[in-house]
Amino acid sequence: VQTTALAGAQTEAIASLIERAVAGAIPISAAKVIAQAANPTLTAETLDAMFADVRVATQPVTPQPVDTFPRMK
Repeated sequence: VQTTALAGAQTEAIASLIERAVAGAIPISAAKVIAQAANPTLTAETLDAMFADVRVATQPVTPQPVDTFPRMK
């Protein structure tokens, strides 16, 4: 499992590639190649699944901030 599991930084990097592809900053095909080069243990099938629903936005996409550490009240 350790050879195929992605670390948090790897997962975030792939998510960033997907966001860039959706925004039209890089082609989806390039994002997949970069993800594969950075994570050689990923199979083509896994990459295809990760990018299966990725579509380039027809209007600019502004990522919304995610509050990963909710503030205590």
